[in-house]
Amino acid sequence: MPILFPVILVIAGILYYVFNPSTENWFFKCPFHLFTGLQCPGCGLQRALHCLLHGDVMGALSFNAYIIVILPVLLMMVLGEWYNYHHWFDWANRLLNNRTAMIIIIVLTFVWWVVRNIVGI
Repeated sequence: MPILFPVILVIAGILYYVFNPSTENWFFKCPFHLFTGLQCPGCGLQRALHCLLHGDVMGALSFNAYIIVILPVLLMMVLGEWYNYHHWFDWANRLLNNRTAMIIIIVLTFVWWVVRNIVGI
Protein backbone atom coordinates (compact mmCIF):
# COMPACT_ATOMS: atom_id res chain seq x y z
CA MET A 1 0.00 0.00 0.00
CA PRO A 2 2.73 2.58 0.78
CA ILE A 3 4.09 2.23 -2.77
CA LEU A 4 0.72 3.06 -4.35
CA PHE A 5 0.74 6.73 -3.29
CA PRO A 6 4.14 7.57 -4.83
CA VAL A 7 3.21 5.73 -8.04
CA ILE A 8 -0.02 7.74 -8.34
CA LEU A 9 1.93 10.91 -7.51
CA VAL A 10 4.50 10.25 -10.24
CA ILE A 11 1.79 9.47 -12.82
CA ALA A 12 -0.12 12.63 -11.86
CA GLY A 13 3.10 14.64 -12.01
CA ILE A 14 3.82 13.39 -15.51
CA LEU A 15 0.27 14.21 -16.63
CA TYR A 16 0.45 17.71 -15.14
CA TYR A 17 3.86 18.28 -16.68
CA VAL A 18 2.90 17.12 -20.17
CA PHE A 19 -0.66 18.47 -20.36
CA ASN A 20 -1.72 22.02 -19.52
CA PRO A 21 -4.99 22.12 -17.53
CA SER A 22 -5.65 25.60 -18.98
CA THR A 23 -5.92 24.25 -22.52
CA GLU A 24 -7.06 20.64 -22.03
CA ASN A 25 -10.79 20.07 -21.47
CA TRP A 26 -10.54 16.64 -19.84
CA PHE A 27 -9.05 17.84 -16.54
CA PHE A 28 -11.34 17.95 -13.50
CA LYS A 29 -13.35 21.18 -13.25
CA CYS A 30 -14.29 22.65 -9.90
CA PRO A 31 -17.98 21.93 -9.26
CA PHE A 32 -18.21 24.77 -6.71
CA HIS A 33 -16.98 27.27 -9.31
CA LEU A 34 -19.24 25.83 -12.02
CA PHE A 35 -22.36 26.19 -9.84
CA THR A 36 -21.63 29.44 -7.99
CA GLY A 37 -19.12 31.36 -10.10
CA LEU A 38 -17.03 31.80 -6.95
CA GLN A 39 -13.61 30.28 -6.40
CA CYS A 40 -13.03 27.59 -3.80
CA PRO A 41 -9.69 27.43 -1.92
CA GLY A 42 -8.40 24.90 -4.44
CA CYS A 43 -9.45 26.66 -7.65
CA GLY A 44 -6.39 27.09 -9.84
CA LEU A 45 -4.26 24.46 -8.09
CA GLN A 46 -4.08 22.25 -11.19
CA ARG A 47 -2.84 25.14 -13.32
CA ALA A 48 -0.53 26.28 -10.52
CA LEU A 49 0.95 22.79 -10.27
CA HIS A 50 1.53 22.74 -14.04
CA CYS A 51 3.36 26.07 -13.74
CA LEU A 52 5.47 24.86 -10.81
CA LEU A 53 6.49 21.73 -12.69
CA HIS A 54 7.74 23.99 -15.49
CA GLY A 55 9.60 26.27 -13.06
CA ASP A 56 7.16 29.17 -13.38
CA VAL A 57 6.68 30.17 -9.72
CA MET A 58 5.07 33.53 -10.51
CA GLY A 59 2.60 31.86 -12.87
CA ALA A 60 1.73 29.36 -10.13
CA LEU A 61 1.15 32.18 -7.65
CA SER A 62 -1.11 33.96 -10.10
CA PHE A 63 -3.37 30.90 -10.36
CA ASN A 64 -3.48 30.11 -6.63
CA ALA A 65 -1.17 31.77 -4.10
CA TYR A 66 -2.29 29.32 -1.38
CA ILE A 67 -0.13 26.65 -3.05
CA ILE A 68 2.84 28.13 -1.17
CA VAL A 69 1.17 27.24 2.12
CA ILE A 70 -0.69 24.04 1.39
CA LEU A 71 1.82 22.13 -0.79
CA PRO A 72 4.65 22.01 1.80
CA VAL A 73 2.15 21.26 4.58
CA LEU A 74 0.64 18.33 2.66
CA LEU A 75 4.10 17.04 1.76
CA MET A 76 5.23 17.15 5.41
CA MET A 77 2.01 15.45 6.53
CA VAL A 78 2.47 12.60 4.06
CA LEU A 79 6.17 12.17 4.86
CA GLY A 80 5.52 12.27 8.59
CA GLU A 81 2.61 9.87 8.56
CA TRP A 82 3.32 7.38 5.77
CA TYR A 83 7.04 7.53 4.99
CA ASN A 84 8.70 8.07 8.33
CA TYR A 85 11.80 6.04 7.48
CA HIS A 86 14.02 5.65 10.58
CA HIS A 87 11.88 8.33 12.28
CA TRP A 88 13.39 11.08 10.10
CA PHE A 89 10.06 12.87 9.95
CA ASP A 90 8.99 12.61 13.58
CA TRP A 91 9.28 16.38 13.76
CA ALA A 92 6.65 16.69 11.00
CA ASN A 93 4.31 14.39 12.90
CA ARG A 94 4.72 16.43 16.07
CA LEU A 95 4.30 19.70 14.19
CA LEU A 96 1.29 18.88 12.01
CA ASN A 97 -0.59 15.92 13.43
CA ASN A 98 -2.27 17.65 16.31
CA ARG A 99 -5.48 19.52 16.93
CA THR A 100 -3.93 23.00 17.00
CA ALA A 101 -2.21 22.55 13.64
CA MET A 102 -5.39 21.22 12.04
CA ILE A 103 -7.40 24.18 13.36
CA ILE A 104 -4.79 26.62 11.99
CA ILE A 105 -4.81 24.91 8.58
CA ILE A 106 -8.62 24.94 8.44
CA VAL A 107 -8.82 28.60 9.50
CA LEU A 108 -6.16 29.62 6.95
CA THR A 109 -8.04 27.73 4.24
CA PHE A 110 -11.33 29.47 5.05
CA VAL A 111 -9.62 32.87 5.26
CA TRP A 112 -8.03 32.26 1.84
CA TRP A 113 -11.43 31.19 0.47
CA VAL A 114 -13.13 34.39 1.64
CA VAL A 115 -10.28 36.77 0.78
CA ARG A 116 -9.78 35.46 -2.76
CA ASN A 117 -13.47 35.94 -3.55
CA ILE A 118 -13.67 39.41 -2.01
CA VAL A 119 -10.40 40.75 -3.43
CA GLY A 120 -10.67 38.75 -6.66
CA ILE A 121 -7.30 37.02 -6.43
